Amino acid sequence: MKHIFLTLLLIAAASGAFASGFPKIASFWGCPPSTGDYDLWSRYGMLICWESPYDDYVRLSRGIRELDPEAVILDTAILTSFGRPDEWYPWMKDEWWLRDSKGDRVTTWAGQVYIPNLTNPDCVEALLLHVDGVLGIRDSRYGQMLREGVIQGLMHDSVVSNISSYGSDIDADGDGKPDDPEELNRKWAEAQNDYFRRLAERYPGVLILANDADENHRPFVNGRLWESGRLMDLVSTRHWWSLPDAVNCIEDFEKNCRRPSICVNLSSCSMGYDSWRIGLDGKTVATEGEKDRARREYSRMRAGLFATLMTDAWFCYDFGTVSYGDIRYWYKEYEAPLGDALGPARTVFLQKPGKTFLWKAGDESHPFADCGDICRMTPEGLLIDRTGGGSWMTAFATDPDALYFAPGKTYSVELEIKTLRKAAEIFQIALRSPTGGWEKSDRGPQSFQGVPGETFTCRIFCTPGPWKDYSLNGFLRGNGSFLVTGLKVTETGPCYMVRDFEGGSVYASGSPKPVTVTLPGPGRLIDDPETPRHIVEVDNTEGKTKGVWLPSSGPFVRCFGADCLWSVDPEAAFEWTADIPETDDYTVFACLEGDYAHPGWPRKPEDPYTKAADYSIDGKSFRVDQSAADGGWKEIGTLRLKKGSHTVTVTGAGPGARLEADSLRFESKKRLNDGSLVKKVTLLPEDGVIVLKP
Repeated sequence: MKHIFLTLLLIAAASGAFASGFPKIASFWGCPPSTGDYDLWSRYGMLICWESPYDDYVRLSRGIRELDPEAVILDTAILTSFGRPDEWYPWMKDEWWLRDSKGDRVTTWAGQVYIPNLTNPDCVEALLLHVDGVLGIRDSRYGQMLREGVIQGLMHDSVVSNISSYGSDIDADGDGKPDDPEELNRKWAEAQNDYFRRLAERYPGVLILANDADENHRPFVNGRLWESGRLMDLVSTRHWWSLPDAVNCIEDFEKNCRRPSICVNLSSCSMGYDSWRIGLDGKTVATEGEKDRARREYSRMRAGLFATLMTDAWFCYDFGTVSYGDIRYWYKEYEAPLGDALGPARTVFLQKPGKTFLWKAGDESHPFADCGDICRMTPEGLLIDRTGGGSWMTAFATDPDALYFAPGKTYSVELEIKTLRKAAEIFQIALRSPTGGWEKSDRGPQSFQGVPGETFTCRIFCTPGPWKDYSLNGFLRGNGSFLVTGLKVTETGPCYMVRDFEGGSVYASGSPKPVTVTLPGPGRLIDDPETPRHIVEVDNTEGKTKGVWLPSSGPFVRCFGADCLWSVDPEAAFEWTADIPETDDYTVFACLEGDYAHPGWPRKPEDPYTKAADYSIDGKSFRVDQSAADGGWKEIGTLRLKKGSHTVTVTGAGPGARLEADSLRFESKKRLNDGSLVKKVTLLPEDGVIVLKP
């Protein structure tokens, strides 16, 4: 009888009958199935767990669903990423590993992850048999748990379709020579989708979640998991995307994948993808100070959450790299009683649209410049066709004299593109200024491969930077053929997004400047005792030095920004200037690397940091032990600060005692969300607010 009940749970999931109510919060690789703390983990509507014993999963499923019958539980299945393969997966035959032309196994993630050769049909069949649990040695019980409804689906990591991005020397066919990247990627994507198709046939109703999946995987999976580097980092770190760009990205996948959709936006802190952390043990990949610093990146968390709330996807915020599922990353916004959505999100423009530029295939005039050998205008549209492979090449660019993007203006760009032959690696569309360079000037970059025969709309919502030579560009890496058939550019002006729910509304900015919104009626802010109304951060790159200062050697912890400085000069001093937005009591913190070194790493050769640094703020002095720090925010003190400019100076260097200067942080006593009734809200760039019904 229990098995019948659990099977019905799986069927209910397949019909979309789960996870009612917003926000929809997921835990990624945080919940151990062996846990008995069901009250804690039932806070999350979705639990993405790691391979564990069957009995643990049975207890977890029973305990969680007694508290939340609609909870979604996924296990993680292997497909393209194997850790400790000979120990954990002894059933893998030697000929099933992906190898280079020298015969060595292809690895990723600091040499710790091995890749199966999915172009070998016997290897794909073995992976499916592993799901079925019939291989016998260290085998999974995914299939049994799916049949019984203990879990509702499987998450698959690193589902990249262009496997050639892992290296130029991949010999999947075993002929002793590197494979042609285009042909290799085609076979690789087909093999992945064949696996997903057969998995769904074996287990009707299974939910299939895939990290890094692209448009070619959409018909075969129920959703994509985005790690921050592929989504929210483009908003909060690079500032290339607006929040509407992030929303469009999620919505495009949701609309075209298997039903029901279970897309997940995994947003990470700004330290989450430091390359030097790769390969460190998960317990030492980040210090406690760094993890707390990540937890307090409140606006970064909100950007990811509010973009997600404009869609039907799930959200989680985490440190990233190999530190996932930390329960300290829980916020009051997660508990907002929004209930079900009353409809899709809306974009509200604060002024009438300005100029609109329209072009379609066949028009006598067009805005495209001459881009050389791989693009030409035809009666059917702008044809892009490249063979022979190679690195990045400009596929097309608009002429700024024909289509001008003015600095500081906000534009909606819609580009109609038909895929004739999908990109062997990547086709990218971006607004770019040659003067500003791609790292600083890029706006709205969209990367894809395309699905042969399909026409899609590439949408960008952006505000150009200060440069006057922006153009809309296409860049192709590797081979591919595309036909651009239409272009619409509208000057929109400032805007915001809003979505209404049973319990209130969510507002999110779509503009690079603050936007004030008059609400349709009084609403109530959530009551959050933690998040400050004002957070002011000033980096050492904005300060002034006195005496001799040197950059930190690192990378034992992550400095704030590009680097931090240190000095043993007795005359050394460092000065920051902070602009305080409102008179209030402020607690001041310093980001300090201190004398911490990750276990197993060599100790720093320099002298230890001083135990007696003197910080002077408006005539008040605070003494701080800089040595006892580990990359987090170390409290300096609390004092009353008036609105306006304030100077902070630190001294205390000397022989045998280094002085450190990195970033300062000021947190106001007043809270961002204090439970008050409001008639207006001001949305900061890349941010938003939840307004509950009074």
